[in-house]
Amino acid sequence: MSKGSFKRAIGHLYKQKIINIETGKITLTKKGWSRIESKE
Repeated sequence: MSKGSFKRAIGHLYKQKIINIETGKITLTKKGWSRIESKE
């Protein structure tokens, strides 16, 4: 995976409010966790 495609994917997840971008880390939001739990 190239650096550009990684940044593009992270940007899409951020716009959908699935992840939060903080200083030095990327975390899932409650919406992100609920999507993971619903797939199980």
